[in-house]
Amino acid sequence: AEVLAMAAPKSAIKNVLQKCADAGFTPALISAEGTAFANCLERWYEPPPTLPSISPQLEEVGPPPADLQMILHLGHTKSFLTVYENRVLIAIRTLAWGGRQIVEAVAQKYTLPFAEAQKEVEAKAFILTSKQQEIKNFDVRVFSDTISKVVKELAREIQLHLLEMRSEFNARSLQLDLTGGVSNLQGLCPFLTQHLEVPVNRLELLDLFPNVYFDKTEQAHAKLGVAVGLAIEGIKKPRNPPSNFLKGEFAPQNNFWKTFSNRWGYATQIVAAAYI
Repeated sequence: AEVLAMAAPKSAIKNVLQKCADAGFTPALISAEGTAFANCLERWYEPPPTLPSISPQLEEVGPPPADLQMILHLGHTKSFLTVYENRVLIAIRTLAWGGRQIVEAVAQKYTLPFAEAQKEVEAKAFILTSKQQEIKNFDVRVFSDTISKVVKELAREIQLHLLEMRSEFNARSLQLDLTGGVSNLQGLCPFLTQHLEVPVNRLELLDLFPNVYFDKTEQAHAKLGVAVGLAIEGIKKPRNPPSNFLKGEFAPQNNFWKTFSNRWGYATQIVAAAYI
C-alpha cells in the first residue's frame, strides 16, 4: 500500500473549533488545505486504485522514472506545493512565503501604509522581463525590481523542493502550475520559468470541472481551488473517505442527554423523589 499520512497539533484543532463556536456553527469536518485542494485533480469519486506488487529487484534499484505535475498555490501569508503522479497526490510541501511579503516590500520601499500598498500591488503589480527592462523607464524598473527581489526568495525555496522531488521520485519531467491570488501577478510565470528552468504556467482550475454555472474569471480560477476542494471533501463517500481531523476527543458527540440534564435535571430529581 502507498500511504500519505497527515498530522495536526491538537492546539490547532482546538483553535479552529473555538473560531467556529464564536461564529455560531459546528463544523462537519476539519481538513488540510493540501489534501482538500487535491480533490480538484484526483478521481475522488472512485475507490482507491489497486496497485501491482513491486518485485524485490525494483525495490533495490529504486522507483521507475515518473512524470510529475506540481501545483503551487500562492496564498497571502503562506503557500503550499502539491505533487501528483498520474493525477494521484504523492507529496505536499508548505512554503513560508505569501503575497503579504510583496506588499510589505512595496510599503517599505515607497513609505506607504500597508493597506495602501496592498491596493497598489493588487491593482498594478508586475515583473518585467529582460527585454522589457531595456524599454521601460527608471521608476517602472524600480517597482519591478522591488517585487522581483521578493519573488526570488520564493524561487530559491521552490528549487530546493524540485531537487528533492527529482531525487525522491526519480522524476523524468517536471511541470509547475500556479494558482492562488498571487498567481495573477503579471510576468510571474516567465520569471519563474527563467529561474527554475521548468515550464511554469497558470492553471485554469475551473476548466477541470464540466458543470460550472458561474463566470470563470481569472480571480475565480486563482482563488476558488481550496474552497472547491473543501466542498468536495465534505461529500466524499466512505469507500474513499475524507481527511477529517475531528477524531478521538474531537469527534462529534450527541449532546441531547447533556442538554436535557442541564435543563430538566433538577425538576426530574424532584419528581422522582415525590413519586418514591
